Amino acid sequence: MAFEIERKFLVRGQEWRRLVRGEMRLRQAYLAASDKSSTRVRIKDDVAATVTIKAKGAGLRRRQRAICVCGAPILIGARFCPSCGRAFDVEAVATEDTSA
Repeated sequence: MAFEIERKFLVRGQEWRRLVRGEMRLRQAYLAASDKSSTRVRIKDDVAATVTIKAKGAGLRRRQRAICVCGAPILIGARFCPSCGRAFDVEAVATEDTSA
């Protein structure tokens, strides 16, 4: 398990944008959080995903484990809840080929 050292800086103005050579879109969600750890999933450019488990730590340093789920098929689907009063859901799921 690796250590993460958290460093954040307040950047003023927009001058930093002229130094940008590329851009990556991120989507992330926290799956679980407690007083001992947090677990999140982060999806980069809708292509690669990483699950990260971070231990709560004192100060700027804490343990973390990142697991890449790269190459796994991305599932695209919808959940349908019938209005017939029954207690079930129907999920229609298809995989998306991300190798192209």
